[in-house]
Amino acid sequence: PENAAWKSGGNHSIHEIVNHLIFWNQRYLNRFINVPVEEIKDNEYTFTNDATGSHVDSWKATVEKVYDVFSEWCTQLDEALDTKLEGIPIKGYPDTWFTVIANINIHNAYHIGQIVTLRKEQGSWSPDRGVK
Repeated sequence: PENAAWKSGGNHSIHEIVNHLIFWNQRYLNRFINVPVEEIKDNEYTFTNDATGSHVDSWKATVEKVYDVFSEWCTQLDEALDTKLEGIPIKGYPDTWFTVIANINIHNAYHIGQIVTLRKEQGSWSPDRGVK
């Protein structure tokens, strides 16, 4: 937990980055399952505990939440028809769900790379263990 809160200079902590991933993945998951989404305050807000709905500064709860959101995405995608994936998720935007989901995965990979970099800077990254 203390490693998750550690910051390198003015950068976000691992905990904050995971909050950000939860926020954006949950937001697009909600759109995918037709749950309305609210306006966001600003992108910086997405790195906070409040943005994830937890309102608790608990690393364990954050880890559980990110697993839940990613697992629900897997379930929804397993059950989705191609017609859904070929559809337009946001009125007025030309991208299909196929494109949006690809972009979500690029976004996730970018931030997971940041997490690995932070762990290496901390000295808490084990190349033998990798990511589990």
